[in-house]
Amino acid sequence: MRTPDQWTLTRLVTGLTANVLVEPVRSGTFRLKGHSHAVAGIAVFVGLAFGALLAAIAAARPLRSASEFVADTSSGATSVVPAFLVPLMLFLLGLAFALVLAGSQRSHPLVRAVTLMAVVVIVGTVVLVVPNRDAAGAMWWVAVSGLVATVGYAVLIWWGRTAAGVDFLILFVLLEATIIASYRATVLGQASTDLRFDIVTASLLLTYLSVLASPVALAAGLSAVGVGVAAGAWSAEFLGRRARPTTLLILIIVIGAWQAWITIGNVRAGVEDDVGQLLRAWTSAIVVAALGWFVGRALVGRRSRAEDSDDSDVSANEVVRLVSDAGRFGLPVGYALQAIVILTALLGVVILGLAVLAPDTSTAGVRDLTDALSSERAVAVAGWAVVGGLLVAATALARKSARLPAAIAAVDAIVIGSLIATSGDAWLSGWAWQPSSFGDLGVVMAAILATSWAIRGRWSADRAAFLLVVLLMSGLIRQAAILEVPMGFLLSASTTGLLVFGLFWSFLTGGAATHEDGRHASRDRRLLLFLGESLYALALVAWAVIGKDIGASGTLSQVAAKAVLTVGTALVLMAVYQHATWVRPTDQAWSPADLPMHDRALVKGREEAKGTFPSNG
Repeated sequence: MRTPDQWTLTRLVTGLTANVLVEPVRSGTFRLKGHSHAVAGIAVFVGLAFGALLAAIAAARPLRSASEFVADTSSGATSVVPAFLVPLMLFLLGLAFALVLAGSQRSHPLVRAVTLMAVVVIVGTVVLVVPNRDAAGAMWWVAVSGLVATVGYAVLIWWGRTAAGVDFLILFVLLEATIIASYRATVLGQASTDLRFDIVTASLLLTYLSVLASPVALAAGLSAVGVGVAAGAWSAEFLGRRARPTTLLILIIVIGAWQAWITIGNVRAGVEDDVGQLLRAWTSAIVVAALGWFVGRALVGRRSRAEDSDDSDVSANEVVRLVSDAGRFGLPVGYALQAIVILTALLGVVILGLAVLAPDTSTAGVRDLTDALSSERAVAVAGWAVVGGLLVAATALARKSARLPAAIAAVDAIVIGSLIATSGDAWLSGWAWQPSSFGDLGVVMAAILATSWAIRGRWSADRAAFLLVVLLMSGLIRQAAILEVPMGFLLSASTTGLLVFGLFWSFLTGGAATHEDGRHASRDRRLLLFLGESLYALALVAWAVIGKDIGASGTLSQVAAKAVLTVGTALVLMAVYQHATWVRPTDQAWSPADLPMHDRALVKGREEAKGTFPSNG
């Protein structure tokens, strides 16, 4: 028979792996069963391409050192990117655009129109920026013809009945022919000049395209944070139910001391810098947390749980469901928050195309519109629209009895609204909070609760588990570096590591929507759209990392960090709220003097109830 500590550790590892890692992959991975043979083959090909891109990103340094560099001779023969990268990126963009175009058909007309317009603007820019079209000759006309044929076919299949796989294959051939002809025309056209137009064009274009991938990057950042939230909260709840009281208290003391040390350092830095700002940030965080608690409690209420159940039914699995429900808001919120930025990027592509196609044409009007959309007021209006949309969604979900998703949407609205209210030059800007503010408050709250329970002799397994959750969430919310370290070590950019991990995890677990036919699109088209979005975002990350494009890398990494600040913060708060509602006031209290006795009683009770300890979760 195993000893209790060994058994607890074994069950912790197996349960954590099964519930936090295996189950989300099993339920969220896109499945080939039920899809047409053509779409299944496409999915396998894209999956292999996705894996190859991940490997290339991880091996960015040796790839660069082993590559032949091409240079922009107009800037003193300075090496820019590896020679293979520009044609590879153009091929991947053609593949991603074909997937997205084919997948968006038969969906809402607005989605189809916006998708087609974006692809036409982007690919059209590649065609229009070809230099010296006389030297390019027939190749440029082949590229123009391919673009026209792509638009014609995309419009035609709005009313057609062709299969999704056929639509993709035709669009893929047309788009790749257009891009290859454009690239070849660019090479021919630049032969008589010292400027590498292929590199310059690709750099400018991909910098704009990185903005278009920002919604997927935000969802990926949330996905990465979700893994940390699920792992920490599940482990704390499991230990509270299964571990010896002495073991649990030792864990609380060790983690609490670590978090308290960080909090003391933050307080010292705040006092030396601006103690008033520190107090205002804490006050703002308290208000946000209190509003979130009130809304969450009103929508969800006190949760019930089994008194003694197997690990498959343990209440900590509710946290995994919480993370899954929160993840559904990642992409919609990402598109909503980045809508203004995306529109600005598309206008930037239009300006780039006009500068080459009609250099004498004034772009002042387009630039004025871009400046207006980039203004602080426009961004704030768009943000408040997102808050309003989340509140409407919360109301609709609550009426459908989907109380947990409704609470998530409402807390998201509170967090995002508080960020907007305290941003810019508004009078509330002095009350801006940071995620570390919630981390500091979590440690202070844990210390107050622990002291109060110790004085009143009200320590129990539920309360200990709740304290452990608060301390672990405090550590997670301070910074995403806990998640970033492994990939960051490989990439020398921790926020990029968070982004890559999030994209990989989203690819593994975000395909649940492709399992069934939707109201607007079949499962085949939903799968193609999912594959296209995933491949597009990762291809841009590969460009940023391997090509050392600081602009593209910074844009995507900042958006991933924004996910931690917005919906990631709301998810951490919801995990704490949910565990707070599981603390039972009538739970049997521990007496510190009798902890060893409780340990022996716990072991004896388990032996009598089960006869032996299970060997796995």
